[in-house]
Amino acid sequence: MQSFFNSSNTKTVFLFLSICAVGLFETQISNQYPDIAYFVSIAGSLFYFLIVLLFVKAAKKYVSGAYEKEILWKALTESAPVGIYRTDKNGKCVFVNDKWQEITGLSAEAAYSDGWSNAIHPDDRDGVYEKWNECVAQKKTFEMEFRFQHADESIRWVRVVSKKLDEKNPDSGYFGMDIDITREMEIKRKKEFEKAYTDHSDKMATLGEMAAGIAHEINNPLAIIQSRSYQIFKMTERNEPKEKIMELADSIEQTVGRIAKIIRGLKSFSRDTANDEMDVQNVKQILDETLELCRERVLHNNIKLIIEGDFEVMINCKPTQISQVLINLINNSFDAILLQSNPWIKIKCLANKGFVDLSVTDSGNGIPKEIAGKIMNPFFTTKEIGKGTGLGLSIASTIVANHKGKLWLDRNHTNTRFVMTLPIAQEQLQSDERAAG
Repeated sequence: MQSFFNSSNTKTVFLFLSICAVGLFETQISNQYPDIAYFVSIAGSLFYFLIVLLFVKAAKKYVSGAYEKEILWKALTESAPVGIYRTDKNGKCVFVNDKWQEITGLSAEAAYSDGWSNAIHPDDRDGVYEKWNECVAQKKTFEMEFRFQHADESIRWVRVVSKKLDEKNPDSGYFGMDIDITREMEIKRKKEFEKAYTDHSDKMATLGEMAAGIAHEINNPLAIIQSRSYQIFKMTERNEPKEKIMELADSIEQTVGRIAKIIRGLKSFSRDTANDEMDVQNVKQILDETLELCRERVLHNNIKLIIEGDFEVMINCKPTQISQVLINLINNSFDAILLQSNPWIKIKCLANKGFVDLSVTDSGNGIPKEIAGKIMNPFFTTKEIGKGTGLGLSIASTIVANHKGKLWLDRNHTNTRFVMTLPIAQEQLQSDERAAG
C-alpha cells in the first residue's frame, strides 16, 4: 500500500482530490447561480465520471493486494458526491454506495441483481429497463435521465451514466453513477411554467383587447334572433303561410350557428396549446376562424379590412398558435391606426418556393429606424402604460420560430408591414409536384 502513495502515484492522489473539488465547485456555483445549475451539473458530472475511471485504472496499476483494492474502492465511493454502482458482466447489480441508496431510497440488499429497477418510477421503468438491457447486450455506454420514486412517493430525478470498466475483457462489468438532478429539474419546470403563464397571460390580454368587439359580434346576432322570434310569434297569430315562418326559423338557426362559431373560436383561442400536436391545416380556415374573433372590432371602428391573395395553402402547424400571431399583429395595427382619417388593414397571402408569406400591413407610416431593431425584444412596447405588456411580438416571434418559420418586419415597405414566413406542408408540395408532372 505504501508504494501506491509514492511519487509515481501523485497523479492518482491528485485525481482523488479533484473529485472533492468538483463536488464543492458544483455546490457553490449551484447555490450562487441557480439559473445555470443544470449546465454546471452536466459538466461536473462528466468530469467526475472521467476522474473516477482514471482513478480506477490507476488503482489497478499500482495496487496489487485485493484487500488494498477494496479499501481504496470504499474510500473512493463513500466520499463521492454522487451515487455509484457496479454490475457483473450480465448487468446485474453487485455494489451500490451510500449516496446511491440515499438517492434511490433502496437499501444495498434490495438493489442487488435486478432489484434496483424496483425504485424506478412506474412510468419510466419499462423504458429504462429496455435501454439498459440493450446497452449491456451491445456493450454500449448507458446514458439516461429518469425518475426514482421513494416509498413515501417522493420523486428524485437522476442523470445516469454507466460504462463498461474494461471493453476488452468480456467478463468485465459496468461502472456507473447516478447524479441527483432533482433541483435542476425543479428550476427547469419552474421556468417552463413561468413561460407558459406568461404566454397565457398575453393571450388573455389579447382577448381583453378584443372583448368589446366580440360582445358586439354576439349582440348583433342576438338582436336578429330576438327580432325574428317576435316576427314568428306575430305571423303565427295571423295564421300566415308556413313557408314564410320556416324562412324566419331558418334565419334564426343560421344566426345561432354564427354565435356558436364565435364561442368555439374563443374557447379554442383561450386554452393551453403547448402540448398540442402539429397538424396539417388550411391557412384559409385558420384566417376565417381568426377573423371571427376580431373582424367586428375592426369594422365597428371604421377601419377598412382588405383580404388579398390565395389562402388555399396547407401548412404543418398548431392552428390556434398561428391564430394567436395573426390576432396580435391585427391588434397592433388596430391600436396604431385607430385615430387616422382613412385607416385600413390588409392581410395578404403569397406562396413562393416552398414557403408562404402571411403579411399584415396597415396604413401606418412604418416603424421608426431607431426602434425597428428592438421591436421583437421582450417587454419592449411603444404603447402607453397599461395598454401593452411588450411581450406580444416576442411571443409571436417564438411561436413562428417553433414552426420552423420567421416573423419579420419589412423595413422597405412604405407602410407598417409584418410578415410571417412559414414552410408549406410537404403533403401539398408533393401534391403540387404530381399535378405539375
